[in-house]
Amino acid sequence: MSAFAATAGFTAMSPSLRRAELYDVPVLHAMAGRFLLNRLSPAAIERHGFLVSHLGTEGYRQWLDRAEYFLVLEEEQGLAAFVLAYSRDQVDATDPLGARLLARHSEPFVLIDQVCVLPERSGKGFAGQLYQRVREASGGQAQIAVLVLEPYNGPSVRFHQRLGFSEQFTYTGEDGMLRGVFLRDAVAAAG
Repeated sequence: MSAFAATAGFTAMSPSLRRAELYDVPVLHAMAGRFLLNRLSPAAIERHGFLVSHLGTEGYRQWLDRAEYFLVLEEEQGLAAFVLAYSRDQVDATDPLGARLLARHSEPFVLIDQVCVLPERSGKGFAGQLYQRVREASGGQAQIAVLVLEPYNGPSVRFHQRLGFSEQFTYTGEDGMLRGVFLRDAVAAAG
């Protein structure tokens, strides 16, 4: 049974959590497209944050089989949120940032690639629920998120800080944007 087959902690009135499937790809692509930086007003950026990476439908399809933690929250009306995250083993060692992450973090970790909540569904804790489910499914591994700092993605930074992430280092991507690498420590083993 998949680690995501059960929906423990969700009531009949709450959204269901499941792995992303091929039939979700067009919706996921459209959801992410709504948050691209070049499509948002300053007010929308301050309210909801933004994405700079847009994988395209083929990119999302490719991650379906590779990403251990590609999850969606679904309500009666349809998809409300998703997270795309994967383990250290899936990090691209040929990418300059990937190589740096692998060199700095020898212990297992989960890289949160994207999280997206529909604006009309924001404020319901969906992103936090997705992060928590990823954390549980990974056995409490550390989580890393790469956030754009210039232009400043305030909603994303504040969200991650509320969850206990702290900035580890900054770097400038190939696109010229300053990013911060944020870490949430692994959960200490009980016992």
